[in-house]
Amino acid sequence: TKYESPLYPKELQEKCKVDQWLDFIAIHIDEPMNRLMFNKFIAPNVGVHPSERSIKEATFMLNFHLPVIEQQLSKYRFIASDEMSIADLCLLAVVDTFELLELKMDDYPCLNAWKERLIEESFYTRCHSSYLEAFRAYMKQSL
Repeated sequence: TKYESPLYPKELQEKCKVDQWLDFIAIHIDEPMNRLMFNKFIAPNVGVHPSERSIKEATFMLNFHLPVIEQQLSKYRFIASDEMSIADLCLLAVVDTFELLELKMDDYPCLNAWKERLIEESFYTRCHSSYLEAFRAYMKQSL
């Protein structure tokens, strides 16, 4: 490939695993999290009434699909394998909003441990030490 990255494997089978998890995260984790973020934070700030039905559906979807993530992280150090990949960064971007949305991670000890490992990495700390603090600061400026 033209651009090689340690975050995307060279072997076809490993690429497929990463792609599988990227799709799973986008469809089954990111989409319901976006619904929650919109209904709990954006809608009230732009004069739109939050949809309780959408919140309920999103919560159901997360409760159904997060155990799949938990099971995978019980087998591997990272989501697609024992090597960090772009799928881990995508999942971290979504999981970072759990605290903001007051979603409990108690039922997902492997996911929680994975997140705690990643937020200690230099790529994360260089961007922001706490997503929650950064988001709250942004919301204060926006209002």
